[in-house]
Amino acid sequence: MRGLVQDDTLPLHMNHRILLTVSALVSLLGCASNPGPPTALQLVRTGNAMGGREARVPNLAPPVPGWLFLTWIEKDQEEHVLMLADTVVRYGGLHGFLEVHRSPDMLVNWADFPTACSSESGVNMFAWLERTPESGGYGVQFKLLDDSDPSSPPLPMPIGPHSLHDHVGEAEHGFVSLAPNGPDSFLAVWLDGRLAGGHGHDEGRYVLMSRTVHTDGRLGPEVVIDDQVCSCCQTDLERLADGTHIVVYRDCSDDNVRDIAWSHRTSEGWSEPEILHDDGWVIPGCPVNGPRATDDAVVWYTGAGEAGGEVKFVEFRADEGAILEPLDVDDGHPLGRVDIVKLESGTRIVTWLENVGDGEAEWRARPVNARGEMGPSTVIDRVPATREVGFLRAVATSEGAVFTWFVPGRGVQTGLWVE
Repeated sequence: MRGLVQDDTLPLHMNHRILLTVSALVSLLGCASNPGPPTALQLVRTGNAMGGREARVPNLAPPVPGWLFLTWIEKDQEEHVLMLADTVVRYGGLHGFLEVHRSPDMLVNWADFPTACSSESGVNMFAWLERTPESGGYGVQFKLLDDSDPSSPPLPMPIGPHSLHDHVGEAEHGFVSLAPNGPDSFLAVWLDGRLAGGHGHDEGRYVLMSRTVHTDGRLGPEVVIDDQVCSCCQTDLERLADGTHIVVYRDCSDDNVRDIAWSHRTSEGWSEPEILHDDGWVIPGCPVNGPRATDDAVVWYTGAGEAGGEVKFVEFRADEGAILEPLDVDDGHPLGRVDIVKLESGTRIVTWLENVGDGEAEWRARPVNARGEMGPSTVIDRVPATREVGFLRAVATSEGAVFTWFVPGRGVQTGLWVE
């Protein structure tokens, strides 16, 4: 990838070991259409994906044909470094470790981690949190890196780092989501705390904002999607087949009802936000548990259930919202931290963290097929039931679903699900 710094400090054999962590697994197993009810999924796990490096907060970028990005943050003396493993799925390997950005002010947050996105023209956008020491706040920084056809004139890369939002100062901005927006731009959404007055997540008012980021670094106008939202739950942004977008997020009413909301962006702009399902979860502080979506389903955590927490799955259409009653997809004691991906067969894979007692939890996965039939859950891994483990993240490829997660003492893990 042009514009990135190759990390040559690793022995060659270690780079080869890393090649097996994500994409070589993809070449081992295929994903076939499943005409019957879902069965338990098959998981291949690789162990520590970083070869001993102290990596945290891993994330996977939605793939473009042939490519899959694994990002993480690691410490280098007094600086934090945003790193990238550039995975070429079709060739079955990684191009080593690449440095995206380093800074002494980069913020490492267990729930709000860096994200990446690729445009149709081959420009890649990376976003992360950066402190503003003079004000005590932090915000979203981004960088653009060119990976377009080497035979064509490259853009002047890298571009950035730049602030994603106009406001920089005593406030907290974060939980950004990115999606392609045509061949030469990205769409970004984030939680914006400029109206909270620098009082933190539990005071003041947070809004959900969006803007276009062009591949040459130009920024479109800031747009308010929702003027009162939960302050520290993840957002999710999906580009649909028709080129429009949906965003899902946790809303917050004046009475602290924190249910999931959504909005649809077309050529006419963002639609009026709507509540996805009337859970009626009243909680005085942020639960740090945002929703995730595909083009036809949304999954989320709520604490409003009679038995305590529940992980909900609902079929979704951008012109209608939820079209059926939600399914409970957890195993009875969920902590949330959900994700969802859609395989080529139409099966959706839901993941979440399930409490198993004695200070431990399990990452679990459950398939829901295109007819809305649930399969059995399968344990991905057992981890401490703490904030330190963060969030498991997944993307769908043509061969299956690739997962990544962090385990204290064992590092960043990766795996592949197939039907």
